[in-house]
Amino acid sequence: MENLEVENGGYSISVRFRNCVDGFSWIFFGVYGPVIGNEKEDFWEELGAIRGRWDDPWCVGGDFNSVRFPEERRNAPNLTVEMRRFSEVIGELGLRDSPLTGGPFTWIGGLNSQAASRLDRFLISNQWEDHFSAITQSTLPRLVSNHSPIVLEAEGFSSGKSPFRFENMWLKIDGFKDLNKEVVGNVSSNKAEAFAGLQYWEAKEKKNPLNPRDMEAKNLALEDYKKWALMEETSWRQ
Repeated sequence: MENLEVENGGYSISVRFRNCVDGFSWIFFGVYGPVIGNEKEDFWEELGAIRGRWDDPWCVGGDFNSVRFPEERRNAPNLTVEMRRFSEVIGELGLRDSPLTGGPFTWIGGLNSQAASRLDRFLISNQWEDHFSAITQSTLPRLVSNHSPIVLEAEGFSSGKSPFRFENMWLKIDGFKDLNKEVVGNVSSNKAEAFAGLQYWEAKEKKNPLNPRDMEAKNLALEDYKKWALMEETSWRQ
């Protein structure tokens, strides 16, 4: 992609891109919304003002520090004025909020992880959606932050299998000499298996806070995933 323009705001960074393959121009707004309630209207006004600069299709993503519905915040019984206002802004700006897979929350915090909300999301315009097919947004496990990374994906193609080769990353595996080709030669599969285990604990924690035993099991799953992710990254750098 080619970077055409950049605009810095108080709560956002906006970049106008052009795809090198097809020449399609579009805008991405990276946002971090205010926590304080009386500043939120300034945030919504900033989005509208910056949007007025360009006519291109656009996508907004980041931490809005706001939720739209009671089910997007743990133990929130009622629809509030702030929730309704967020939905109004989305409609006024002509954006669409795609369903989120991977759990209802993107942030978990507070004492013993009692608090949880969907603070992070992508919003897309109809024109942006028309250009890209099969758009989905999903959460990934929280590795460091108390926010889950959000992935926005469009339908694509995968390449075939690569030939077997020796990888420097294998030297990072305890007991490397005792491992066979099938084990060390399939890092992506091992990473995917570790990822699935971590997702299990993430999903369970999003429903209810984990007890100490479950939290220990989740931390072990996290370390296992980090190990395979590091080895995969090492292979990319060879």
